Amino acid sequence: MKIPEVFDDVISAVEERPGDVQPACDKLTAVGKMHKAKASQIEHKYFQAMEEPFLHMAKEVLQDRFNEKAEGLFRKFFSFCLKYLLEGFNS
Repeated sequence: MKIPEVFDDVISAVEERPGDVQPACDKLTAVGKMHKAKASQIEHKYFQAMEEPFLHMAKEVLQDRFNEKAEGLFRKFFSFCLKYLLEGFNS
């Protein structure tokens, strides 16, 4: 699964059930576990290192609509994703 697909799946899960983010959390935890199983040499710090490339991708997509508020929201979204990715990876 490619990284943008994971984020798309998480957003879709939240949109489908806005009052219940558990499916999104479960997806991220499963992806973290998969990385641990398939690439055990990966260090957890590499997940954090994806934040700036993720923001760059969002900026490229949004172009002039990427402002300070959008950046803050994308950083919060990334932090949410990172929390559950690491939960799965470290389990």
